[in-house]
Amino acid sequence: MTTSTMIPGARCITDDNNHYFRSVTLYDNKVVEYTFNKVWLQKTFPETIVAKLRENFPDVKQLRMLNVGSGNGEIDCTMLKHIRAKFESIDNHVVEPSGDMLSEYKSRVNNFTTCNQLAEVSCTWNHQGLDEYMTSGSRSMDSQPKFACLVDDLDRYNNAFETYERQAVSPGFKGWINQGLPDVAAELKKTFPSDEVRMLSVGGGTGRLDSKIVRQFLPHFSKITNTVIDPSKEAISTYQTMVADSNNQLSEITYDWNTMTLDEFKANQESNPARKFHFISAVHSLYYPDDPQMAVSYLYDLLEDGGKLLIVMQDEDSGIERIVRKFDLFDDATNQVDAFAAVRNQLKQLHIDYEKHLLPASYDVTPCYQDTEEGGLLLDFISHAANFKQTVSNQIQHDLLEYMRSEECSKVKGEQVLLDALEVALIVTK
Repeated sequence: MTTSTMIPGARCITDDNNHYFRSVTLYDNKVVEYTFNKVWLQKTFPETIVAKLRENFPDVKQLRMLNVGSGNGEIDCTMLKHIRAKFESIDNHVVEPSGDMLSEYKSRVNNFTTCNQLAEVSCTWNHQGLDEYMTSGSRSMDSQPKFACLVDDLDRYNNAFETYERQAVSPGFKGWINQGLPDVAAELKKTFPSDEVRMLSVGGGTGRLDSKIVRQFLPHFSKITNTVIDPSKEAISTYQTMVADSNNQLSEITYDWNTMTLDEFKANQESNPARKFHFISAVHSLYYPDDPQMAVSYLYDLLEDGGKLLIVMQDEDSGIERIVRKFDLFDDATNQVDAFAAVRNQLKQLHIDYEKHLLPASYDVTPCYQDTEEGGLLLDFISHAANFKQTVSNQIQHDLLEYMRSEECSKVKGEQVLLDALEVALIVTK
């Protein structure tokens, strides 16, 4: 009789998705004869499975697929190519708990799509395990609920963001600006001893945070040019009013205002190459480009040699990120789900080193449980659904609120719910 022995303190490797991803990748690289991939997937699958699908669904133009535990997409993409040869298009739903694997899967699909091998394949990404998908994240593949995305209503987005920021309990990045960023500015001065520094702010918004970032460079540089990119006219106008204050140090800085997205800025610069920058900041703004990975590469290219790129995002283990993953109302339309993993993987693929700073932050989201305008705006920002309370079903609202106050996402102190919003700052030096 065979008995099993429990090792005290041992953890299952699947409890750490990122470690599991690295282990599987190493294992696959060591396998010399991968019979499944070389024989069954390349020969048996197309000649039997795909042929039978075509026979069973002779009139179907778009095939719907659900792939569970898809990993980095290597096997899935091979299957997709075979199926695509027999069907006009594919609606591919992916369920995978590892953010790193899902990010690599997305990159693989993008590469195949670019060379037309996976043209007409649409993917719905579900960053979760099968149990999670079945109990909360799964939606009918025939009908996905659609809501108005908050970023499509910039005025409401700004109101929601400002409301969210007012609820900060612990500082996170806002505190690190005064504690860690001065050292970054001092290092930059050593690299560029002249009095001039050129800065680029991606998603500068109302300037409330960006102005604090810029101020850290004033002791070191007498001539600062700050190029600000933000799609909101209202936010840019508020920032300009702040700068116009004669009693404000910001009036000493030269500003270049660009009311547009980063993708639009990049498109405008293609015919007129942009100047290089000594310092670039992207604070909670890399969720929104069409391709966050390509955005990272573009920003890195805009750096002067020796320049620094600051990226601030929600850590993938933060409470707010867990909520976004569990209740992805937009099928990842804003790239908010797994954006950090995508950015990190792109830096890894480009062999770019970076410093990583974890910045604990928490927000009082108690108003979400009250029937107030403030609570509505907070829920809008957390879910990224405009008018969340008015448009999302009562069941989803109930499930989200219950999950948000769980120990996976928040700390509850009496009636107060403090949402974990752990941030991560990456500093890249070119």
